[in-house]
Amino acid sequence: MKVLPLYNKFRTVSMALVILQVTLPVLGFITLDRIVRGNIPLRDFRRSSWLALALTAGFCILAALIPSIAGSFSGSADAGMQEILTDALRADRRALLVKDAWMSAALILLCWGLLWWGYGFGKVSEDASVRNRKLTAALGVSALVLINLFVVGKRYLNDDHFVTPRSFIGQFDKRPVDKAILADTDPSFRVLDLTVNVFNDSHPSYWHKNIGGYSPAKLQIYQEYIESHLQGEISQIYSLLGKAATLEEAEAMLPELEGLSKLNCRYIILNGDMAPLRYPYAQGNAWFEGGASADGADGASGGAAGRQSEGSALSGSATGKVSNGAAGRLSGRASGGSAGRESSALGGPDGAGKQIELLSYTPNELRYRYTTPCDAKAVFSEVYYPDGWTLKVVDTGELLPISLSDDVFRSAILPAGEHELVMRFAPDSYARGYRLSLICSLLTLLLAAGAIVYMVVGKKQKVADEGGAQKAAAESQTPATNEGQKAAVAEKPVTGKKQKED
Repeated sequence: MKVLPLYNKFRTVSMALVILQVTLPVLGFITLDRIVRGNIPLRDFRRSSWLALALTAGFCILAALIPSIAGSFSGSADAGMQEILTDALRADRRALLVKDAWMSAALILLCWGLLWWGYGFGKVSEDASVRNRKLTAALGVSALVLINLFVVGKRYLNDDHFVTPRSFIGQFDKRPVDKAILADTDPSFRVLDLTVNVFNDSHPSYWHKNIGGYSPAKLQIYQEYIESHLQGEISQIYSLLGKAATLEEAEAMLPELEGLSKLNCRYIILNGDMAPLRYPYAQGNAWFEGGASADGADGASGGAAGRQSEGSALSGSATGKVSNGAAGRLSGRASGGSAGRESSALGGPDGAGKQIELLSYTPNELRYRYTTPCDAKAVFSEVYYPDGWTLKVVDTGELLPISLSDDVFRSAILPAGEHELVMRFAPDSYARGYRLSLICSLLTLLLAAGAIVYMVVGKKQKVADEGGAQKAAAESQTPATNEGQKAAVAEKPVTGKKQKED
């Protein structure tokens, strides 16, 4: 942190390379601006430009002539491939390096030639032709940069990366398995979809509260829980599913796994066209430590008992895809999802008289109702985050501190009695930022209104001042005009009757 401030804010260490990708081009254009303005002495420019050309273009030409300086062109992912494929990959990588090295060298030489044409030849003078030549050279360099960005960018973003709106929306259509799960009216449970890359695909999250999914802002505490619990448990499920011949067998073989149970995993998707597996060990949305009851948790035998045996066969694939014959036998099968909540009353003195249930769920507000004869610790099946979340007893208004439990979950000590809880995400930073944004927006509107009023009033005042000045000028000229008229009358020759008298 002392060497590179905010370095720990990057999601991955390699993202720090973005700093160079931004600052180096900016430094280049600052230098180009100094060249155009003539702030670099001609002698220094000539010496520095030759050195820069030798270092950059020279290295590119060296890489094109001797590609092996970049390494062996093989990676760790090549180990599991056939030799003929790895040889082809190495040849392609070598060819790409040589091609890009020659293109980079040509681009550098063109830019260098433009700068020398605009600034390096002759003496520096301030006449218009020299200034125009330097400006033309700078525009040429900018055009080359834009062309290069466009050509390289088309490799990564081209017509093949765009789809029609219908195709985009179509990927989120409900599958039969989604319809079956959505028939469950419980306010909150989670789904494990094994038909996709569990922790790198966000499609299941469109319809379900997904145990997996992808987010670039994933909490580190949850990532650690994935690595320490969920990955091993999912691998264990894969290995067991390969031994099952029917869905009923698969459900019966499912073990009680701590991570999936506490995350309230109720359904496991093996195939989009099949009914889901009902995981019978979900602990519910919340529970009391020491053997309390959790309303909404499945009983140990509640999963498989709700299904009808139809002799449907699973294939040996870990993804749960079925053969055509098995899929035909599974077609028309009713959903195994529960239409309502299930409640498991746990035995033992510690759990006597304790119960907690989820009443409503939204991403930023959860409501619970609980009963306990004494103060007890409740664990909520929600990922812990220290900032912004509050837990309040509705009828008393008491705020309860939220603590970390079981490495990843939220927990709190609940007072005895029957109460309703509301867990809400309302960070102070958001409220402060909202107020500050509102104040700044109002000030901006006031300044804009003031500027408009000032312009209108100023224009009217200017018109009034101009009118007053013209009137004053006219009035100041009026006496002189009258005197002139009198003089003209006095000098006017006598005509008519007066002439006759003379």
